[in-house]
Amino acid sequence: MKHIVLASKGKRILAALVDFVILVGLSVLLFATAVFPNVYPRAQVEANGKRILSLYEDSSLFVVTGGDYAAKSALGSFSSLDDLYEKDAIYQGKTFRVNLSQDLYTYYTEKFSRYGGGTNLTSDSYQTQVLKVGSTESNIASFDTTTYRFTLLDENKTSTTVSYFLSHYQSACEGVAKNGEIAQLTSENQQALGRTYLWFLPVIFGFSLILDLILPLCLPEGKTLGKLMFRLGVISESGYRLQRRYLIPRFLTYFFIELLLGIVTIGGLFLISYTMFMFSKKRQCLHDRLAKTCVIDSPASFYFDSPKEEESFRHRHPEWAKRDTTPLDLEKNEQDIAVLKEEDEDPKKPL
Repeated sequence: MKHIVLASKGKRILAALVDFVILVGLSVLLFATAVFPNVYPRAQVEANGKRILSLYEDSSLFVVTGGDYAAKSALGSFSSLDDLYEKDAIYQGKTFRVNLSQDLYTYYTEKFSRYGGGTNLTSDSYQTQVLKVGSTESNIASFDTTTYRFTLLDENKTSTTVSYFLSHYQSACEGVAKNGEIAQLTSENQQALGRTYLWFLPVIFGFSLILDLILPLCLPEGKTLGKLMFRLGVISESGYRLQRRYLIPRFLTYFFIELLLGIVTIGGLFLISYTMFMFSKKRQCLHDRLAKTCVIDSPASFYFDSPKEEESFRHRHPEWAKRDTTPLDLEKNEQDIAVLKEEDEDPKKPL
């Protein structure tokens, strides 16, 4: 007897998109303007950041400017021995004169105990352990601790020396980055930021509670703003009016299972849900399936509160009783529905 027309795929997707954009937009706006500035421990994070920058700068291996840092060896192309002794490097619009050879020597002989966890190297230890003077691996014959210049075993293998040196410079930079104090301060800042972003969850939950539960409880057929825009409604999967209390489990399954887990799975659960929607007979998303609901085209559908009310209508209109259309019939018959509503003494229109 009842005539149900499911929401078209296009309208359903557009309605969901409208709801999602409104939800995320309002949540981000409130979080960015009111929540984040009040819960983010900016002073402590900035103090930690300054300390981290000073540690990098003090190592002699990094340049620091504009609140950021970079390894000196990464600021340009170092292809010759002269480049290792003196070269202009540009970082964030500023020019720095760097001497990688001197910087690495200073790090290992004066700073290593602070960053590497061992004792500082003597000049001889630096030459034998780091530069490996006299080894074909580095091609360095000798190192002048006054000018910080090399003499080579084979002048034709300059690139070997440069590559060897730069690899050890990079290793030293990685050692600085692993320094216990830097690692702790970096972790504290990351944790502070993570705790702050956790506040986004109650914000988006609050707006979702309003837009996806309270508003549908107040509007006919459990409509959200998107469904209201595209004239869609929510009923039970058996084809009867959905009692309002069932909107609560529908909302909870949507928010906690589909929305949050969809974010956690980087859209994986969304894909599963809308695959179900695209290929299921009743066009149900995951939250529809769990809550046993479906979304209909409101103007083209005619249904009842309950089977009892439907049976009563059959008695009042025996001529319509022969039109035994099944629930969730996909074929529209809007003209007959309009006549049916007109002829009934007390037409049952969508809530």
